[in-house]
Amino acid sequence: MRSGLLPAFAICSMFYPAIGSSVQRADSEVGVLTCSVNAPPAASDNEVVQADSQLRDAICTFRPRKGVEETYIGTVQGLSLSADNGGVTIWSVKVDLDTLPPGLLQQSYAADPAVPADQLAPLVGETNSSIVLHSMADRPEGSASAPNRLAPRGFVVVGLMLRLMSTAV
Repeated sequence: MRSGLLPAFAICSMFYPAIGSSVQRADSEVGVLTCSVNAPPAASDNEVVQADSQLRDAICTFRPRKGVEETYIGTVQGLSLSADNGGVTIWSVKVDLDTLPPGLLQQSYAADPAVPADQLAPLVGETNSSIVLHSMADRPEGSASAPNRLAPRGFVVVGLMLRLMSTAV
């Protein structure tokens, strides 16, 4: 009986590294997406600006660890939790792919509904859910690996639509 387990263990251990590396790749950072988000539209004298959902235009740059830089134009949907006039939003891009095809990020993203409301939710690709954008806004300088996260503030992104504009040659 013992002699039968040894070959089975050897076969399983041959496949274990492939399984382990697949899981690690799904959580590996492949680059950084930086978006300049336009200021919200100005309210007229008769309008009251509310802290509600807003759509804003953005221009984004994806800098992969390997490969060429890409520029995207997009629409950002977010909630204003405090007064702000646009700004820059930065995401760590994680994906389960060995090679990154051109235009990889071109799709719509939505906030992960499983994340508690008092935390910044990652944005998950709607067409390709293996692409996940993790906000770096809740990471004070020097604390990228800290387990505790700050409560969202300012303009919180809950959706994003990206279209490829150009690729560096």
